[in-house]
Amino acid sequence: MCTGGKSWYTILLMFLFLFTLLPIVLIASCIALNDRAVIPVVIAGGFFGVCACIGKFVFSFMHRIVPFSFWANSAAIFFSQLALPTAIIGALFFVLFRNDRTFKIRLFFPLVISFYMTYLPYFVVAGTEHAFSLFELVLKPSMYVCYAAWEAYVLWRINGIVQTDATMKVRVYWYAAAFVGAFVPAAIETLYLLGVFSAWWLTGALLYGGGVVFCYLRAFRRGDFLWLSAA
Repeated sequence: MCTGGKSWYTILLMFLFLFTLLPIVLIASCIALNDRAVIPVVIAGGFFGVCACIGKFVFSFMHRIVPFSFWANSAAIFFSQLALPTAIIGALFFVLFRNDRTFKIRLFFPLVISFYMTYLPYFVVAGTEHAFSLFELVLKPSMYVCYAAWEAYVLWRINGIVQTDATMKVRVYWYAAAFVGAFVPAAIETLYLLGVFSAWWLTGALLYGGGVVFCYLRAFRRGDFLWLSAA
């Protein structure tokens, strides 16, 4: 195993974080939802994740050449690891499950987390050809939890505005928020891959996570929180 000069127990702890963070978050979200209907959703998300890993293994070469281009790398990560997988599993979820739309949106977060619970560790371990780093084993899974939380939050907001007479400006704002929420983690990872000074991508990751937490706390205090509503 490549450790990049780190002690074996430091690497072990970081791997432990990679493999346990998402399961812990998933369990916590299921407890918060307190709805047995989440069980088939979690199973479906895990199944989609396994299928994605098999597809990557069979049809894709994991070690892509990283061009010295911010936009090219950001776009590659945005589509292959974030937007496209989420859009596909979300579409399958909305088509295959015959529940009402509000129910599906409330369970969108555990769906995405259960997907990345298998897909992300595989992507990190199989796609790393150099020493494992703090970014890949700690920051990246943390950002993906924030990403799933942000997209669930935005989806909840969009569901609310489509049922009202919201202006086009408000609608565009939330659609743009969904895009930005997926692009920011890709941009931060690109800064890491291009060897930019670590303070930049570390600060970006902390601001991203802090912004998501702030929005959730604000919604919770206002009583307008997706998991507080009845299924």
